[in-house]
Amino acid sequence: MLPAVEKSLGNDIPEYAVIWLHGLGANGHDFAPVVGDLGLKRSVHFVFPHAPARPVTLNNGIVMPAWFDIDKLDEGHSFDRQGMEITLQKIQQWIEHLNTSKGIPSENIALVGFSQGGAVALYGGLKSAVPLAGVMGLSTYLPGAEDFPAALSEHAKRTPFWLGHGTRDQVVLPQWGQLSHEYIAGLGIKSHWETYPMEHTVCTQQLKHIGQWLESVFN
Repeated sequence: MLPAVEKSLGNDIPEYAVIWLHGLGANGHDFAPVVGDLGLKRSVHFVFPHAPARPVTLNNGIVMPAWFDIDKLDEGHSFDRQGMEITLQKIQQWIEHLNTSKGIPSENIALVGFSQGGAVALYGGLKSAVPLAGVMGLSTYLPGAEDFPAALSEHAKRTPFWLGHGTRDQVVLPQWGQLSHEYIAGLGIKSHWETYPMEHTVCTQQLKHIGQWLESVFN
């Protein structure tokens, strides 16, 4: 199972959980400090896994934390399905662990990711073999879109998706995020799209919206 930073909010035993995946080259500590800024009113357990270190083609083969390999960030990029599937298996291990160790069922778990972590969340959410509370992609895109609808799971059809992006993002262009949202919605899935006047990051307003969305799916 992937090592992770874990944090719990609230005084009660958590009935809900969030698995939050960081971006390329970062680690699980990246977003752990923001949980107190989400304004959540219920008890929630957060898991921030650390991606394993691997060579990344995009960065000249430099070894860094990455969920899967990336060769380039444009429309002609190839998709590392093998790396993605290995990561999804490890995320599934965390989902099962939350169930067995804390009694939190998968339908009470939201999958959230930023940038490359968001790509894992979107792709994995569409293929999920178990029901999830919701899937959130931040400043990200959907890789391997050609795999759908053939690979779309029955659970995904009933899972709400939420995508948020900075209008000044020069790393993952906002139009990639919007096209991903439109594609997901075109699969018959409830998907929400939101933009913010920011670059490749998160902002206070977005954190507020993330908290509100989590409250809505944890209902």
